[in-house]
Amino acid sequence: MKKSVGILTFHASHNYGSMLQAHALQQAVINLGHDCEIINFRTRRQKRLYPRPSVRDPFFMLKLAKVFPGYKKALSIKYNLFEDFLHSDCRLAAKEYSSLDELQKWPPAYDCYISGSDQIWNTACFDFDWAYFLPFGSNVRRIAYAPSMGAFPDYDVPCDNAVRISSLLCSYDFVSVREQGTADRLRAFTGESYPLMPDPTMLMTSSYWENVAGNTPLVNGRYIFLYSPNYNKAVFDAAKVVSDKTGMRIVVSQANRQQLEQWGEDKSFIYSVESGPKEFLNLCRHAYAVIGYSFHLAVFSILFRKPFHILNGMRDSRVHDLLVSTGFEARSFTSVRNLELIGHDMDDFSSTIEQIAILRQKGISWLDAALE
Repeated sequence: MKKSVGILTFHASHNYGSMLQAHALQQAVINLGHDCEIINFRTRRQKRLYPRPSVRDPFFMLKLAKVFPGYKKALSIKYNLFEDFLHSDCRLAAKEYSSLDELQKWPPAYDCYISGSDQIWNTACFDFDWAYFLPFGSNVRRIAYAPSMGAFPDYDVPCDNAVRISSLLCSYDFVSVREQGTADRLRAFTGESYPLMPDPTMLMTSSYWENVAGNTPLVNGRYIFLYSPNYNKAVFDAAKVVSDKTGMRIVVSQANRQQLEQWGEDKSFIYSVESGPKEFLNLCRHAYAVIGYSFHLAVFSILFRKPFHILNGMRDSRVHDLLVSTGFEARSFTSVRNLELIGHDMDDFSSTIEQIAILRQKGISWLDAALE
């Protein structure tokens, strides 16, 4: 029977993975034949985390004028591309909520609420809110689809939260989580075992994402795509080593002061900061190889069949499970010393794509049953 569904997740975070997983989960629900909107929950705290860009430091501006004269304009374009994707490629509810109190006073009217995916249950996230456990509304089916407690759940979600989380989970009709670390943490809190489901981005096929990314490369020629949500020197050091060995330049979609001060004048790097979610997919799809520190970078590298390396992947609860389930444990590196030469590294993705298809069907079937 057709249901009306509202999804609550980090849909408005100006983070590639967050926005793309929100889009994917909504598409998956729509593909199952339901009406689906994203509950437009944007807290003031989250908006402070992703403000309209501004660069006011005069000394930094002088540095930028030399190494990246278009930086300020690029940041504005990037911000607008995220907002455009949010309003054009996601179906948002008309009302915007800024707090849990507002959700409780005026609960959105749907047959089902879905919380998930992404790190919405990671209490250490700057934009975490208890609203992501759906403590509002009545006579509504509550479903958790693959929420995460982050890379290090035992550390990020302290035991002080156990009673509150256990109580909130009692109101759910169906609960799944994204990785084993989250399942283990919840079992410690509740005594219950919850099934693992793939990230929503994996519910869409490679061809779907290729279509979103586009067939025309934004950057011509062979290049290494580097992505880390925050500046991580180890990732840049590793990319530089690979670049020196292969002769390929490094395309970067993120830039901040610390990064530009160290690497801004290095001609190995090409800055493609004017990149929203679609542009991120394009840079990943058309890269010769990929390197970084990001769960969703690893997901899309696999979906696009790109040789990739992820810093400390096997130490991260989220990335660990992804690499193990797809047979790419060797794609994790801990330092430049153990980084293989990826310029000649062409993995066989055939068995992995079959495994992804199995995981996709598992997630879709579970979601279908929960919404039935």
